Amino acid sequence: MPVKPPGPLVDTTLERGAAPPGLYASRHNTRAEDDLLAFLLIHTWTLTTGRVLRSDVPPAQLNEEELIAFWADDYIVAIPAADGPQAAQ
Repeated sequence: MPVKPPGPLVDTTLERGAAPPGLYASRHNTRAEDDLLAFLLIHTWTLTTGRVLRSDVPPAQLNEEELIAFWADDYIVAIPAADGPQAAQ
């Protein structure tokens, strides 16, 4: 006796080009998700480098120098420009 296979393996109820539900973040959660991502990045970088941000102001209110000092990577080596002093050697 022939067996009829079950329905299609893909969900054909979606319109062509429509994204499945839950694929994109909803707009009402983006602020909370941004705050969580910032929290995770800042604390991961603090644990990695030992540097800390000022705690008396939110990170968005820190000045440029404070942010550069916190996020700068000590292991990035500057690449000399092709027309710099080393290129003449």
